[in-house]
Amino acid sequence: MNRNDIVLIGATGVTGSLIFKNLSRSVTNETSLAIAGRDENKLKNLAAQSKYGSKVDIHLVDVRNPSSLRKLAKSSSLIINAVGPYSDLGNYVISACIREGIDYIDLCGEPGWMYKMISSHSDAAKKNGSRIIFSCGFDSIPSDIGVHHLQNVAIKHLGKPVPRVRARIEKMVGNFSDGTTQSLAATVRSGHEDPDLLKQLLNPFALCEGNNGPRQPSGVVPKYEEDIDSWVAPFMMAVINTKNVHRSNYLLGYPYGNAFIYDEMWMTGPGTRGEATAKAIASDKDMAKNNNINDDSADGYYKIQFIGEDSNNNRVITSVESDFDPGYHSTAKMVTESTLCLMENRDNISPGIHTPASAFGNNLIDRLEKNAGMRFLLRQV
Repeated sequence: MNRNDIVLIGATGVTGSLIFKNLSRSVTNETSLAIAGRDENKLKNLAAQSKYGSKVDIHLVDVRNPSSLRKLAKSSSLIINAVGPYSDLGNYVISACIREGIDYIDLCGEPGWMYKMISSHSDAAKKNGSRIIFSCGFDSIPSDIGVHHLQNVAIKHLGKPVPRVRARIEKMVGNFSDGTTQSLAATVRSGHEDPDLLKQLLNPFALCEGNNGPRQPSGVVPKYEEDIDSWVAPFMMAVINTKNVHRSNYLLGYPYGNAFIYDEMWMTGPGTRGEATAKAIASDKDMAKNNNINDDSADGYYKIQFIGEDSNNNRVITSVESDFDPGYHSTAKMVTESTLCLMENRDNISPGIHTPASAFGNNLIDRLEKNAGMRFLLRQV
C-alpha cells in the first residue's frame, strides 16, 4: 500500500478547502498529498482544481467509523484533521493516529476535549512515536507563538523572560469560522453536561497535566487600562488561548517562570464610548458575532498587542499582525505552515502531545512571516 505523506480530513469544508489549496501550492512534487472524507464526488472535484489533479489520492472515510480511520492511518505519515466539533467527531481520528504511531495536526479550540485527549493519550503518543499538535489555527498560534516571540525579545533586551504578559486584541476584521462557533457551542455544552469538565474549563492550567500556577486574571470584567489608554473587554477565544500558552510554558520547562501570569482581552478604545462598548461586549452572550466578511472572502486582518512587564516595571511591547481574516484564510495558512514545519523538523520534535510553541518555536515564526502574511514585531522596549 502506498504511503501518503500528508492526508487532509475534511478537505471539502470551507477551511479544509483553503488548507488544501495552500498545501497544493506549497508542497514539493516529491510529497504525496491525499484528501479524505465521505463525499467522493466533492473530493474528486476539489482534487481536479489543484496542480496535482489525478495525482491526489482520495480516501473515503467516516470520522465516526474507527476501522476506516485505522486503515487510513496505516497508509499515512501525517493526518490533518479539519473536521469539528472535535468533541463530537475527533476521538477516533486521534486514536487511530496514535495507535499507528503517525503524526497529527488540527485547528482545535476546544479545551475540554483537549484535556480529555491529553489525559487519555499522552503516554501512548510518546510510546508509539506520534507527534500530536493541537490548535494550529487562530486558536492558538497568534497567542502561543506571540508570547514565545515576546519572551525572545525580553531575553534579548531585558536579559530574562518577563513574568507578566497581557495580550490585547487591538484590531480584528473578519468572521470567526463556523467551526469556531460550533466548537465554542460544543465546549459550553460539554461543560454543562460534565461538572468535572466544567471545573477544568474554568482552570487556566487545565492542560498542564496536574501542574498549577498562580492565580490568573479572570479576563471577564471590563476595565480601563491607563498604559494603553483603552477600555478592555472579554475575548471569546481567551478560554482556549490562555490554556495553550500555559501548557507551552509547562512543556518547555517553564522558560516564562513558575509564576507566569497571562490574560487576553479586547481593546475597545478610550472614553465613554470605549467604556460602553466594553460593557456591551461583556454582557453579550453571543460573542461569536461576525463583522460582515463573507466566509470565502480573503478580506480582513488582525493585530494583537503583547505587553510584557518584569518586577521592576520594565516593559516590552510586541505585536502579531496578519493581512488575512482570522477565521478562514489566516487559519488555513497557519495550519499549512505548521504541517510543513512538522515535516521539516520531525526528527527534532519529541513524540507526545504538543502546542505550536513547544513543537515549532522560532521555526514556525520564520515560516509564518515568509509564507502566511503574518508579522511578529517589536513595538517598544
